[in-house]
Amino acid sequence: MRTTDRTFTPALANAGKAETRFFATATSWVKSVLNGVRNRQALAAIAELDEAHLRDIGLNRRDVDHVLDTTRLLQDPFTLLPSAPRQPGTFSAGK
Repeated sequence: MRTTDRTFTPALANAGKAETRFFATATSWVKSVLNGVRNRQALAAIAELDEAHLRDIGLNRRDVDHVLDTTRLLQDPFTLLPSAPRQPGTFSAGK
């Protein structure tokens, strides 16, 4: 038997679980807020593209404008965009 096995008590095991859960939840929330802000900035840059470029990535102006208008500040806008099916190796320039 090791020393850590003899000195370990269940009371010590549960001592920091509430704090750990709190910090894990807070960290997760901060990460999701930062992700939403970063994606909102990316979508604002996408909104500046012309129709041909939007079509190349499988979007249209109506979808982008709708998502920017309906999402809240801390909400991730990419969750509301339609998923654009992309075929590997497809190149649409020249169409």
